[in-house]
Amino acid sequence: MPKSTNIAGYADAYVNEKLAIAYLGSDEEVLKQYAPNEYDVHVTFVYAGDVNMELRKKIIAKYAGYKRATIVSEHALVTPNVQLDEGVCVLEKAVVKADKVGKDTVINTGAIVEHGCVVGENCLAATGAIICGDVKIGNDCLIGAGAIIREGVTICDKVVVGLGAIVTKDINEPGTYIGSPAKRVK
Repeated sequence: MPKSTNIAGYADAYVNEKLAIAYLGSDEEVLKQYAPNEYDVHVTFVYAGDVNMELRKKIIAKYAGYKRATIVSEHALVTPNVQLDEGVCVLEKAVVKADKVGKDTVINTGAIVEHGCVVGENCLAATGAIICGDVKIGNDCLIGAGAIIREGVTICDKVVVGLGAIVTKDINEPGTYIGSPAKRVK
């Protein structure tokens, strides 16, 4: 389990008045002010009208050389056998029983990742997503809020599973999948 962490603040292009932590400036300003040995970093979401996993990956790359903080809410359940790589974030009321959760992945509020699952790097399981047992998810994937992934399914890299979609079979082609059962739309 990760150690307790004090949050110094956040970097963003703009000040967000809704956040109760200090604004440190843009990524560029933070990179100039704080050396890699001074702070651990954690890249959360990159939101520009939708969650952009490619842009998030580019921002993570800007912080190469900084140790990535792994964050687990005290109100989440993570079983002891789970391998959480660096930069993982598990938020409130999430349940993670997976074998492995890859670097820089976010398991959002109330999401469930069951036994035997392997989740790749730079993924997001949005609020209330249910990933049933023995699912394999590639890198750079987004599993939308309320989506359900059937037990034993494999999902390739660079897949977006839309809000409330139900994935009943393997996804072998990058793209966006919506509906029940989920079908590729782009």
